[in-house]
Amino acid sequence: MKTTWKLGSLISLLCLSGALLAPAVAQDTAQDTPSTFEVKVQQNTPFRVTADRIAHNQMGLIVLESDGEVVAAVQQHQIVYVVNISETASRRFEIQTYDNSTYQIPGDSLVPEQSGMIRVDGPNGTMGYISNSQLRYVVAVEARQ
Repeated sequence: MKTTWKLGSLISLLCLSGALLAPAVAQDTAQDTPSTFEVKVQQNTPFRVTADRIAHNQMGLIVLESDGEVVAAVQQHQIVYVVNISETASRRFEIQTYDNSTYQIPGDSLVPEQSGMIRVDGPNGTMGYISNSQLRYVVAVEARQ
């Protein structure tokens, strides 16, 4: 049995497929809006990077991506923290480094990982990382007395 498609049927099928896929595409791109990440590396002054995604690479790198391209890669043992400061989070965390410098970052929760990193989660998932190699402590501001 041979199936014959008419041009009108193909166009209708493509339009239907596009209508079904469009909401998923729009939802994905909504999550990839550029954010400002603050990066603190050892004794250096913190700097900011515009990116839409953060990831912890298996090679020990914290990677920031924009439009699917890597725009920054930081060695995890050199960082103090990398965090999305554009996210609205429910808490603030105070970080003190080995040299007694103190910083505050936003976040909803902290999740220690086996890699030696502390993942900072926010309302939309991972919003940053803190390295324990440069850290004296990290504490929720409202918990500190």
